[in-house]
Order: sequence, then C-alpha cells, then structure tokens
Amino acid sequence: MSKSYFILVILFSFIQSIKLEAQCCIAQDFITNDINGNTVHLYDMLNAGKIVILNISVATSPTCWDYHHSGALQNIWTDYGPEGSDEVAVILVEGHPDTGLADLQGNSPNSQGNWIAETSFPIINNDDIPFLFQTYSFPTVLMICPDKSYYYYTGLPSAQTIAANFYKCGNPEPGLHPTLLSYNGPSGEFCNHLNFTPTILLQNNGYTLLEQVEVALKFNETLLQIKNFEPNLSSFQSHELQFDPIQLGENGTLSYEIVTANQQDSDLGNNTFYDIPFSRALESESSTIQVEITTDDYGYETYWELQEDNGTVVASGGNPRVITDFFVHPKDPEAYEDQTVYTYTIPIESNQCYSFIIYDAAHDGICCGYGDGFYKIFDDNGNILFEGGEFYWSTSHKLDTSGELASTNDFNATASNSISLYPNPTTHSLNLSFDLTQKEDFIFEVYNNLGQLAESIGQQSFLAGQNTLSINTTRLPNGVYILKVKDGMEEFNEKFVVKK
Repeated sequence: MSKSYFILVILFSFIQSIKLEAQCCIAQDFITNDINGNTVHLYDMLNAGKIVILNISVATSPTCWDYHHSGALQNIWTDYGPEGSDEVAVILVEGHPDTGLADLQGNSPNSQGNWIAETSFPIINNDDIPFLFQTYSFPTVLMICPDKSYYYYTGLPSAQTIAANFYKCGNPEPGLHPTLLSYNGPSGEFCNHLNFTPTILLQNNGYTLLEQVEVALKFNETLLQIKNFEPNLSSFQSHELQFDPIQLGENGTLSYEIVTANQQDSDLGNNTFYDIPFSRALESESSTIQVEITTDDYGYETYWELQEDNGTVVASGGNPRVITDFFVHPKDPEAYEDQTVYTYTIPIESNQCYSFIIYDAAHDGICCGYGDGFYKIFDDNGNILFEGGEFYWSTSHKLDTSGELASTNDFNATASNSISLYPNPTTHSLNLSFDLTQKEDFIFEVYNNLGQLAESIGQQSFLAGQNTLSINTTRLPNGVYILKVKDGMEEFNEKFVVKK
C-alpha cells in the first residue's frame, strides 16, 4: 500500500469510530504568541491544573475548516473555558509552513474562510508545534493532561466525545510522589569534552504539597553534586531544577536521583531516578569522508546533512523539504530517485566535531519495510565509519577530527605556520601565499559543500622560498568551499567563503 502521509487531508469521514488513543508521551513545553500578541505558555496552563485541547489544522484544508466550523471546540471553550467551569484551555494551531495569517483571515485565494471571526479561544500561527507532538496529518486533535502526558484522537471528536474523555487525565497519587519527569539537554555522542549546565524537570504527582527535594547528580555512580531545592509544587505542577556546570570527557551515564522530599527519604514513589547515556564520538584523522546513500522505494522522502559543531551545514543531499515542510513529493526539485545509489566525497577539517544526520519524511527509515535502503560513511582509506538504515524520523552520528589531518610533507609543515588565504571571504579572486623549503609540485582543487569538484587549477611547480598563487573565483556561486592542495601522496585542506 502506498505511503500517502503527504496528502494534505486525511479523510476522517470514513472513520466509523472516533476514539482517544492510548496515553502517549510527555508533552514538550512551548512558549509562543497567539495572533493577537498574547503569550501562550503550555506548561503554565498545565501547572494551573487545566486540560489543554490542541487542534492542529491548516487554514487551506476543507476538512480542517469543516471541523472548525462544526463548533465542537468552540462549545468546549464555552462550557469548560474561562467563562464556563474554567478547567480547560483550547488552542487552534495553524501548523503548516506555507500558510499563515492571511489564510486564517480568509484573505488568500486558497483559504476556506475567516477562521478568526468564529473563534473565541487563542489561535497560534506556528509550524514548529506539530513537530513537538509528532503530528503529520491535518487536522489532529490532542488532549494534554495536567500531568504533561497527552492523548490524540483517531478522528474528529464532537464536544460531547471530548468532554466524556476528561476523566482519563486522572488524579494525583495519594501522599508524596516527587517525579523526575523529563530531561531536555545534551545526550548521546559528544566530541572531545562536553561542557554544559545539567537540568531536570521535577513534577509533583502526589496530593501532598512538594516543598523540598534534595537531588544527587552522579556520573558513572560517582557523586558530582547534591543540591537542595524548595520548589513548593502543588499537584501536577512542575519546575526545572538547575545544577552547577559540569564537564564530561568519557563514556558513561549521568544520573539524577531524589534523595529526600519534604525531609523524608522513603516512600517517595517509583519515579525518583533519571539516567542519560553519553559516549565519546568516533575519532578520525581522515581528510575526506565518502557518503554513500542507497535509497529505498521512496527516495524523495530522504534528506541528509553534514554539520559542523556550530550547526553550519557543510554538505547535504536529497530532498530538503523533508525538514522544512510536512508534505514531500517525488517531483520536488532535489528529490532522490527510488532505489538509486548516490555517492559524495566531502573534504573535512581537523579540530572539528561533525554530525551526520539523515531524515526520513515517512518516519520509517530507509530500510526495510519499503525497500532495502541504507547509508554508509567511509574514511579516506575506505573504512566504514558509520552505516545503517533502520530509524524513525532521523538518526545521527558524530565524528571527532581533533587529531591532525594527513599533511603534505614540507608544504604542510610550513603551511600550518605561514600559509595565508586572502581575502576570505572573497569575491572574484582568492590569493594563496606560502613558503617552501625545497622545490615542490602541487595540484590545487576547489570543492563545494556537496563534495563536488568546482574548480581545478591543475599541477603547478613552485621553487623554494616565498610563493603566491591567485585562484579565479568569478564562476563560483556564493557559498563555503574547501581548497585542497595535493602533492600526489598527501594533501592539505583549507576552507574559504565566496560572498559577492
């Protein structure tokens, strides 16, 4: 059966039984403004004990409009919102990146009508929120409980159906139940040393007021810190606990543990521990990597990036709409073909922390339900650094190049001290100046951020002493490039930028 998740409208009218799916994950917090400039903070509403009903829609969708126009959520707002029992908050999220305020106002050709005129509750125009809840079809209705867990409906519920499910949010546990709820910080692979400020989200899942907690922070069971907090949390309220900055430099597990709560050290419930794994990134002295992508039966759903530690993308391939839009198509301009092999050779620098990240728009990886796709990353000796294909939305690997790159004998020995590229950024010409201790022959090549050869100077001979070379960059589009200098055995790499 074809994966048609990218179709804008899911035909919920064919669903005979609308039901609330099983309790899902912990809702991620968001703070944003509604279309009137008012702040909407999810956790503030949940900490106030409110159930939050979230309708994620697209203003140009007839199905979304019909559901909104049915008045189901307006009725919930009237009966259970601020002018009713004041126990529920309702939010409409315009969640598509290609639609916005004009579509909500009914002022665009594809808008279904004036959404604002009929709505008393907050409307948010924010296409990041659907990603927080792993929502990829429209409309989707969610029920978020005060304990931060959430449910989603398999169809479009009436006001009566929504209200009938409020009870599923449940009640606090009897007595004292401090809970280490969620962690939102670095985890997994890191390069060299990792410096950060540890935090953890604490929640009171009990009836008893949580006035005090003492929490220990350990790494590989070695105590790093133990801190006392006085959060004063009522039932289902939460608070982020912050520790002093730490540095990690080895594989291991960072652990949080509640030692005491309200001055007692027993009968604290079952959620007083939280572990986060860390591991050192693979180290390599390679001067290039080769990325090999074999697509599955839906090549247009795949996209990958190679990023530096600061987030700069130095190479990428596939369909970029995978990470910028919800709906991808086989005819998207940069989409991969199905069941096809793509290979890229990418120069990399020393003293960098690279991240290879691959995404699949359908959230089923590139292997093995719809073809046997895979990715492989090789070093410049042909050794496999990373490989895989089975993942959900994305997977990533880090590569630490803090070791020295392979160098070109005399040239690189002197280049590290005396080579200079100027101007950088450049417009039409890049000048290279360097010293040699003996006569040398070099080949100069320029690669773009896809690892493709953009310019070749060919072999040049240089005498001992001070040398200069000018490279014409007129034909190069704006972007980041790698100048590769080779002597036939080894090579040197230097980054430069063309900015016209």
